[in-house]
Amino acid sequence: MPNTPIPVNKDSKTRRSTMKSNAVTTNGKNRINRMKNRVSYAGAMISLAAAGMLPLVNAASDSKGLMEMVIKIVSRLILIPAAILCCVGVVQYASAHSDGDGPAQKKAVNFIASGIMLAALSVILYGAAGQFSAMVNTSI
Repeated sequence: MPNTPIPVNKDSKTRRSTMKSNAVTTNGKNRINRMKNRVSYAGAMISLAAAGMLPLVNAASDSKGLMEMVIKIVSRLILIPAAILCCVGVVQYASAHSDGDGPAQKKAVNFIASGIMLAALSVILYGAAGQFSAMVNTSI
């Protein structure tokens, strides 16, 4: 009895139940596809990080030079969230200004200010990388 096919009638109730069972199957397939995408994205990010670290292997033989290079790389990486915060803040401010929403405008201005401060921090770190790396104690 469990292996007998369910007869499909032309009435709407049977069609709805069939569509519901297909929707559940499709949702399960979507979950699997999303999981595959996340795994491939994580693999790509790990590969990119490993490839990004390759120049650091033979780039500096002393610890001060290596430290200066790492500080400069980190200071450049800080620019990415700074740019994102500024762009998001400008878009939010435009939307809040058109709606006349005061608290949302203040929040958007805070986003822009955070982005500018991160950019300033990046410039300061990049400029002072040599001084920071000179503070590294190389004696063991």
